[in-house]
Amino acid sequence: MSSNDLRDADNGHLVATLQDSLSKLPASMVCFSNSLRHLFNESKVTGQDDATKKFLEVRDNTRQNAVVYTEKLLPLSEKVVRSIGYFADYFEDLEFEDWSECLDDLIDDVEKAEGFCDLLKHMHNTMITNLKANEDKAKVGIEMLEKMSLQYERDSQDLKSKALERTDSAETTRTWGNIFAPLTMGISKAVCDSIARQGDIVAKESTALATAKKENADIAQEAVALTSTYLIPAVKDFVAGLEVCSMFLNVTKERLTKMKNQGSKGTKKPYYLMMKKQSTEINRNCMKFLSITDMMRTDLQSIPSNVSDKNYVDTWLDQQLEEFRKQHHDASFLETSKKWFKSIRMGSGKKPSPSNQSISETI
Repeated sequence: MSSNDLRDADNGHLVATLQDSLSKLPASMVCFSNSLRHLFNESKVTGQDDATKKFLEVRDNTRQNAVVYTEKLLPLSEKVVRSIGYFADYFEDLEFEDWSECLDDLIDDVEKAEGFCDLLKHMHNTMITNLKANEDKAKVGIEMLEKMSLQYERDSQDLKSKALERTDSAETTRTWGNIFAPLTMGISKAVCDSIARQGDIVAKESTALATAKKENADIAQEAVALTSTYLIPAVKDFVAGLEVCSMFLNVTKERLTKMKNQGSKGTKKPYYLMMKKQSTEINRNCMKFLSITDMMRTDLQSIPSNVSDKNYVDTWLDQQLEEFRKQHHDASFLETSKKWFKSIRMGSGKKPSPSNQSISETI
């Protein structure tokens, strides 16, 4: 097998791996948004004690993570996937000669797309760190609840017993009121009914409190299970998919640069034909991903925001961009990123054709 054949086989495997990752990304994203919504909207605890107050902190952090994801990470995820789709468009829409003339633009565009992909990986890894910290807080609450569980059970039983006593007392009071009603012209009945109603109220309150204590313990356990079983694994799966996308973009950039420097059709044509065969499927998987982002927004936006969230999101983004700049030593890309994040509030336009607009115009 010739070196060209080996190279084509490697590229074919890389594209197949990309296709597989793109097809799996939507499932992990939907799992993440559904779990986050469920954790906030359904796993609600009352801050009656130090243990359950921990979960109010978890809930606030969950809300902030949701706002960050909705406003920053989700649009950036769409941009990275769109960039791969735009790249595929060059093969799907252009003939070989026209495509060959676009190599300079392609190399520049793929390099920028790779930068955004790496930034997205960095942000998702930070999100994992935040979720783990949240999980740790929840676990601290669980440990406290486990120590209090026997007391919870005793409280619950005592309150239920008191509730039963109150109910029995109320019924006895009503009975005596009815017995003496004829002798007191109904006054005793009215007095006893009033006393009985107070007993009913106390009984209901005691039962509700006992139930609430038991529910807090159950919900706290559910919050930990949601975070460790669904949220963190979903983000990890997404990061694994981004690793594949980043590798594809990196290898593609290097190969296109080599083709450009060689200036020969010998290596360009086989690569072009191979990618042209795969371009429709790549685009289909990109569109599959983009089609579920509105569903994710609906999930995440169902979590109520707070007036302080905007400052949190802006501060979070500035920190991530600065950390990324220090790791990658690329001030120019940092400025490009800042400009893009500033522009996303204006909304995105219709997907253009590569024949009249390059990826770089969208980045």
